[in-house]
Amino acid sequence: MPNETRVNLKHLLEDLRDAYAAPVEEVVVTELVANALDSGAHQIHLKTRPEERSFQCIDDGGGMNRSALRNYHNIAASTKERGEGIGFAGVGAKLSLLIADRVLTETRGKNGARAGAEWYLKNAYKAPWKFIPFSGIIKSGRGTVVSMVLKDDNHILLKPEFLERTLQRHFYSLLSQDTSIQRVLKTIYKKPIEITVNGKPVRVESAGKQTQSFFVYRGRHRKIIGAGFVEKAALDETFWQRMFGREAGRPGEAGLRISTYGKVIRGGWEWLGLSIKHPELLSGVVEVPSLSEILTTNKSDFLSDRGSLKKYYDVRKSVQRAILPALKALGEIEEQEETSKTFSEWKPLAHDIEGALARMTEAFPELESLVGEHWRRQAARATDVKNGARKEKS
Repeated sequence: MPNETRVNLKHLLEDLRDAYAAPVEEVVVTELVANALDSGAHQIHLKTRPEERSFQCIDDGGGMNRSALRNYHNIAASTKERGEGIGFAGVGAKLSLLIADRVLTETRGKNGARAGAEWYLKNAYKAPWKFIPFSGIIKSGRGTVVSMVLKDDNHILLKPEFLERTLQRHFYSLLSQDTSIQRVLKTIYKKPIEITVNGKPVRVESAGKQTQSFFVYRGRHRKIIGAGFVEKAALDETFWQRMFGREAGRPGEAGLRISTYGKVIRGGWEWLGLSIKHPELLSGVVEVPSLSEILTTNKSDFLSDRGSLKKYYDVRKSVQRAILPALKALGEIEEQEETSKTFSEWKPLAHDIEGALARMTEAFPELESLVGEHWRRQAARATDVKNGARKEKS
């Protein structure tokens, strides 16, 4: 009798699917690639065979032994620690159950270990799986192959152009040819990463008329923590792109993407907090590997607890400093006029702001994670002074 997952797996998978903003097909592709990268792969091949309704992801990562493959079929199983990668507990294969008739996994681990398994969603409550003979699709070394037989022969995962666009959108910095970004990513991925679709390497090329690269530094010792670039399109180019769609190879829409370990997490200009003359003309990406430490469980956003917010805003400040010269070179930031006010002239305003923040944290304690411990202490002092004044009056 085959092993069986005895939970309402379909309900759990649908909840997991809904935790992502992207369509489930994009999530499947993104998570398969992310987990391959986390396993140490530097060659990842996506293959389609429409006549067989087959989609396949092959990697040369660390692979699994038979015991690990057994645990792989537990929806809650994960051996990952925060800050160690960008994939989430084999979710690519697990979400495949929602769109495929069958999901097959073959893997070769260390010391020659090898195993294969077949899995499918029988109904809302049953997802039978069983070990199957190893077919030898991985000829040597280590790696994993996830194959799925899709529910219809016109499924979007069978379209190479969809796969290529998805990879370019979600792994823009990883696929970028920008030398500054590649220098940073070499600290994470010791070997060059190659991703192909039906044998064709996936690349992204800068399509901007003007491009500015930059490094992101932190601290007095100017340690490099990230790198990126911003490119400016011509006005007539954006008109035609709005009419007929942006060509493949660009980030996808205007804005600066922030990525970690090569995976894009957030985009737009709002998160950066800068005022730009023509935001619709600018696009780019900044890669900061250390932000992987504050990713949410599904690795599609950043945590919002106090410590994580502090790290995020520290990085944002560093990115702001790094990108300002690039934006000025592109004519997108006005040079600020030197202020003639001295510190003593600004001091009354600083006191007013400090008092307002102290009163806000006193009235709304939940704001403390945003404005900091300092303002909570200020509020406590203000309360003590107020109470002391009342005692004197009485």
